[in-house]
Amino acid sequence: MKVVLNDAEQRLARFIAQRRNQLCEEKGLKDSSFRESAKGETIHLEGAGAELAFCKVFNLYPELEMNWSDKDVVLHCGITADIKSTKYLSGHLITPLWKTEKSCDIYVLLVGAFPEYEIVGFATKEQLFSSIKDFGRGDTFALAQRELCKI
Repeated sequence: MKVVLNDAEQRLARFIAQRRNQLCEEKGLKDSSFRESAKGETIHLEGAGAELAFCKVFNLYPELEMNWSDKDVVLHCGITADIKSTKYLSGHLITPLWKTEKSCDIYVLLVGAFPEYEIVGFATKEQLFSSIKDFGRGDTFALAQRELCKI
């Protein structure tokens, strides 16, 4: 399912990314992304863009508080979701091992780059947390796209 953010959504994503980046710098937080080439505001822009794309499709209001909650989205039925994105067309759904302490009900993968994304699929926390892989930067929970549930 392809999603393109309109101009207003792009402005909102940029605002969220700038604010997240600013807060990270103020708090001295390190980037925990697995992406080697993208840093700082670029990572936040991709994350915010993917979250807004998911919200757009499912008619949800995005999380606008900058409190780094454990969830990115709460579905209408109450299920919590962590939205993940990658620019790699064959990219995996990846989340760090420490996420077991602060987990969501589902993890959703979007592929693409701001402002265009494709919602690839999702996995429950039980599915994702049962698969550990090392892509050269240490162990992480990861599932290939073929292993994800379709939305």
